[in-house]
Amino acid sequence: MKELRKYTCYFLMYSFALTLFSCEQKNNSTEQEPEPVVTLPYDEYGALKGVFSVSSYTKVQFSRGNLEYLASTNIWRFAEEQYQYAGATDISPTSNEWFSVFGWATSGYNGKYPYKNETRYDTYYKERRDIAGTYYDWGVYNAISNGGNRSGIWRTLTASEWYYLINTREDSFEKFGYATIRGMKGIILIPDDVNQYLFSFEFKPYVRFDNPNSSTRRLKVVSEMEVYTMEQWKEMEDAGCVFLPGLGNEFTTLYFYWTSSYVSDQSMAYAFGIKMQSKAREVECLFRKARHTKQQVRLVKTIY
Repeated sequence: MKELRKYTCYFLMYSFALTLFSCEQKNNSTEQEPEPVVTLPYDEYGALKGVFSVSSYTKVQFSRGNLEYLASTNIWRFAEEQYQYAGATDISPTSNEWFSVFGWATSGYNGKYPYKNETRYDTYYKERRDIAGTYYDWGVYNAISNGGNRSGIWRTLTASEWYYLINTREDSFEKFGYATIRGMKGIILIPDDVNQYLFSFEFKPYVRFDNPNSSTRRLKVVSEMEVYTMEQWKEMEDAGCVFLPGLGNEFTTLYFYWTSSYVSDQSMAYAFGIKMQSKAREVECLFRKARHTKQQVRLVKTIY
């Protein structure tokens, strides 16, 4: 009987030790599993990694997405993805719908609210000067909720900066192409220090530029519209590429991004225009648009 109790005790001690060892192994196994690392294509301010020359002495980073606004709460944000378009156009001050097209210089400063929908130009900012560096610039005046959340971080490119980016910077003709991502048509801009052929997949925008016409400052391009998978786009975005989407309509043939530059005619301002026809595409960096018309805005952060 004593022997039986002794062996029973040994068995229980062994079972308990085995259980502890098993638990320890499970814990060790759990601790050894690495947490998935999520690498974002933008920094803590929402600036994409790519660096772009917009003059011989100025370099910028683009925001993570187009500018959007929620009137009911007066909140500004960047689109979560570069290929997203909010869609709303005419809204009221109490509207609870995000929208991403604005009349020129409607940052909210001095009563020039982004939900203005009048067709008279004189209800908008109409001075004969640029809004660059002023509170009428959306990025200068407003805190962007997912873009650093304080004013003064961002700004809008001038017309001459758009022109330099597309036409003048080194190898500019090789760093621009038409593309479709997640069904959204637009253009891709490649950063200064990224060679398009360094991507692991075959990156082929099929871009061919004619000689620019200096009188109209227009670039004509014959190009196929490349359709990229999300895996391919992710690789490009991680390398710093910028995508400027259209207006959410597959049949849109012409769309614009506001510049911060004025036209001497008080009713007009300059916009960066992109034509999306099937074969004869073109971009025009000094496109004259009525200031009350609603266009997209893509902000940049100046590096130096």
